[in-house]
Amino acid sequence: METLTLQQCKHLLAQNMDMEFFISSDDHKDHVIKVGQRNYDMMFNRMKIRAGLTDKPQVGDFVVLEKEHTAPVIKRVAHIWDFEGGGIQTGGVSGYHLASSGNCSYSGGLDSVIPFEKFEKTTDTKDGYVWSFRDDCARAHNGVHCAFKFNVFKVRL
Repeated sequence: METLTLQQCKHLLAQNMDMEFFISSDDHKDHVIKVGQRNYDMMFNRMKIRAGLTDKPQVGDFVVLEKEHTAPVIKRVAHIWDFEGGGIQTGGVSGYHLASSGNCSYSGGLDSVIPFEKFEKTTDTKDGYVWSFRDDCARAHNGVHCAFKFNVFKVRL
């Protein structure tokens, strides 16, 4: 496994899918990034799958909540109730697991349901963090984390 500095890693990744990539470790040294090709390929492929899924809101996408007379609030899609009369719940900006299917799941508290028809897709994207297990091996302190561009939706409340 090759050890790269943060700058080297960002340069390498900028040539590909404009993503930031790091692996968590027990010593939490953010200035050194250990990149294994297998983990890089795993996350890159999952993000490519996700990019082709749909233009509808997906778990992990960003939502700008606009209320009259208040500053906009940025949240992320945390859960989708995909049935007639359902809607979308937003949540925090971190805690999103990226599965091999390209779908994300969220771990954290949920806000109230917002009806689907209130979501308006914008042309903007925003960097959002996701994680998966290093080498696809589920165990403690074994996270592969990266950031890549998610769609942004606007909701007027």
